[in-house]
Amino acid sequence: MDNPYRSPMTTEKPSGTAAKPGGKGGVFVSALLFGVAVQIFLFLLTSLVLDGGVLHRQYVVAMVGYWIAVAVIAVRRRAAPTRGDVAFLRYGNIGLLVAAPLIATLVYWFIGESHLSGLERWF
Repeated sequence: MDNPYRSPMTTEKPSGTAAKPGGKGGVFVSALLFGVAVQIFLFLLTSLVLDGGVLHRQYVVAMVGYWIAVAVIAVRRRAAPTRGDVAFLRYGNIGLLVAAPLIATLVYWFIGESHLSGLERWF
């Protein structure tokens, strides 16, 4: 039963409202570990696709983009990540796997190149 005459200036916390150990940092680390597990799974999955390694190379570029974004999130908001940051840490690899081929196609169209390297275009 709560005391109605309790002063609002009191420093003692009511029972049952203590912060969990780890706080937001624990959320950051657990989301990052889940994201790494998803990344390893997608890395292995794209390496098994029989398309001459095109999707796998695009996913490797997406992995680099993921880790650049993780570094930005870690530097700016490691102590208090937003819900969007946590969602990106967990599921950003999947979104980048979808976006990387589309972005690569647009880049190759814009610069007038194909997805093939210089030697592969000649042979």
